[in-house]
Amino acid sequence: MSQTAKTPMNFIEKVMSLLTGGDKGKVERFHKTAIKSWEKEIKANRGRISKLDDDIEEKKEMLVDLNEKMEYTLLNVDPNKIQSVEETKTYVKTYTILIRDVEVEMERVESSIEGLKFQQEECKTQIKRYESLIARLK
Repeated sequence: MSQTAKTPMNFIEKVMSLLTGGDKGKVERFHKTAIKSWEKEIKANRGRISKLDDDIEEKKEMLVDLNEKMEYTLLNVDPNKIQSVEETKTYVKTYTILIRDVEVEMERVESSIEGLKFQQEECKTQIKRYESLIARLK
């Protein structure tokens, strides 16, 4: 019976068809080690995703705090600094800077959240890649 009439060869059989004598054990060990290594990478990426979830939640809590800080900053007008037209003009600049500082913090945290989400997607891509490699060798 020819090789093409048989059932499809698995990874080890395919590699063995290219090798001669005594290498079967080495190929089997390589096969096992490769799959084990990729399974370890999948587990590590899942752990990273979980850690990134925690980091995202922490950043979201920071945003809640910053929203409260913004509300406080907006409502915290110092009447002593707006006694005259000139003082009011000067205070508007200071008040605007205080508001902008909070906005910048909020933008930084939002950007950080997006970066963490991107890292999660990269981990998910790696998981799919390793799962695909494992499936090909099985």
